[in-house]
Amino acid sequence: MCLAVPAKIKEIKGHTATVDFGGTQ
Repeated sequence: MCLAVPAKIKEIKGHTATVDFGGTQ
């Protein structure tokens, strides 16, 4: 997963960040 993409960080768990790519996980 690349954090360079424009995504909203919904939740951060430890080193794993759950982001919303507009319907794409």
